[in-house]
Order: sequence, then structure tokens, then C-alpha cells
Amino acid sequence: MIGKLLLAAGSVLLSAGAASPSGFQQPESAEPLVVLLVSPGPEAYQQAEQGVREALVAAIPASRLVSIVLDGADGPREAKRLIGGGPSVVVAIGSRAAKVARENASDVPLVYSMVLDPGSIGLPAPGETPPGSVTGVAMDVTPDRQFELLHEMIPAVRRIGVLYDPAVSGEAVRRAAAAARARGLTLVAQAVRSEGEVLSGAALLAPEVDALWAIADPTVLTVPNSRALILFSLRARKPLFAISEGFVRTGALAALSADPEQVGRRAGELALRVLQGTPAREIKPEFPPRLSLFVNRASAERLGVSLPERVVARAQAVYPQP
Repeated sequence: MIGKLLLAAGSVLLSAGAASPSGFQQPESAEPLVVLLVSPGPEAYQQAEQGVREALVAAIPASRLVSIVLDGADGPREAKRLIGGGPSVVVAIGSRAAKVARENASDVPLVYSMVLDPGSIGLPAPGETPPGSVTGVAMDVTPDRQFELLHEMIPAVRRIGVLYDPAVSGEAVRRAAAAARARGLTLVAQAVRSEGEVLSGAALLAPEVDALWAIADPTVLTVPNSRALILFSLRARKPLFAISEGFVRTGALAALSADPEQVGRRAGELALRVLQGTPAREIKPEFPPRLSLFVNRASAERLGVSLPERVVARAQAVYPQP
């Protein structure tokens, strides 16, 4: 249901005022301690949400952790209402959630998670000293590292296509274009302003590029569009470099990605530090805890791509699996 509140399940309820195993003292108020805002879109966001919950479940009672999926007009309104109630910390998963939190939580500590290029939406980047009460864990795998891998896998690639919503990922794409130029590559960007424009945008891109590169843009990577783009890439014989293991499992050629659940868990740990008294401004944002490579041999064969064995040997998982 749009805007429906999802209460965290499975945690042990702690009595008001009792100390949790983490040493955090529970206040008596019934208002949520943590508001968790989740962007709609890829499965990776739900995996990150699970990681946040796992980090917090032993420290705060279920009734004090409230999450909202921002999948309609009701979601942002409910988010504004809950944030206005003065939670101790807001955790935002994905760029859309981070923007909503930023607009409504200026006086509330914010921990972001699964945000691509935080600086492009006014958030402190990994390693920077936060200018306000904002910290987090980015999902950044720098475009340079991804283009390096792409070129190692398919040396003939020169032109790379990307679909993006300028209102969400415009600055990130501009920076990626500069990274591509530095490697002698050309990033061909096709703007889309609604999820209904994605497949037609892909059809425009295909004749102009050697490969497709997906970024974590929620306008582009809705669940239906994600599946459709994988099928499109195979039919058009354009290798798709994706954002997560799930895409590779279902047909994308490869992904170099952060583990969404680990990113979420680390964001939950940072939120717990804030609850325990460390100001968010004293916690520098972080890069993902670990990067993993995933490849799909069956898709490579269908695309006519010969995967270098040195690349396959580095993969965390190779699909399809027996």
C-alpha cells in the first residue's frame, strides 16, 4: 500500500527507560527513535533496508523503528509528518529518500545509504568532514573503476550508453562523462524524465553505442524496467554493465557493486553511534565496506563476448550457477 508504514519485526521489545544491549538508554517517549525512508526501485534498496534493521534490532524496540517506502504522494507526506515529530535520527536509503530527508530533516541527524555520488545532491561524500548533521555510506563504485573493468572485459568498447533522469542523476552523469573521456571512451547519455520513456530511450541509444551502463537512477531502474532492459540488451546484443548481483543473475553481463545489505548494515551502525551520543557531524561518510564482481557466462555467449579468464577468476559469483 502506498505510503504504508512498515514496522520492524522480530526484535525484542525493551521496556521504556531500560538499557539495551548496546548501552543505549531508551527514552520514555512513544515517538519513533529512527525513521527509515526507503526509495522505490531496485531490489537492492530492500536489501539495504534489511541490513539497517539487522544493525538496529538488538538496540531499539520494534515500535521505535518506522520505515516508509516513498512510492507515491502519500509516502513523502507521511515522511514529513514523522520527521516533524522529532526522531533521534533519520536513515535514508537511495537518492530519492535522501532528498526527501534533506528537505524535511534539517534539524534531525541524517544517515544516508545507497546513494550514488552524494555530492551531486548536496550531501557530504565519503571521507569529507560533514558540514552539518549528515553522514552515511555511499554506494559509489567510481565510474572510473567501472569503465576500467568494462574495457578489460571488452577492449573494443569505445562508446557507452547510459539512461538517466536529469533531475536525479544529472550531475553524476556529467562527472561520469569526464571519467570516460579520461580513459579515451565516450559516454552517450540519453535523458528520460519518466519511467515510461526508458525503453524508447534504450532504443535510441542502441545504434549509437557499443555497450550499456546502468546507474542507480530510480526513474530508470523500476522493477519492470530493470527486467525489460536486461532483455533489451540481449536482443540488441549490447552488453549491459549493471549495478548489482541481482541484475547479473537475471541476464546482465557483469556488475562491480557494493553488497547492498552490508551497506545498509553499516549505515545502521552509524545510526546507532548517533543514538549513543556521537554527533553525526563527527562521523565522516564512508565508501562501501566491500566491492564484488559478478559475471554471467550465458549472457556473454549470447552476446558474442569472450570473457577473459583473469576477470572470471576474480568474480564473487559466476552465473548461471549449476
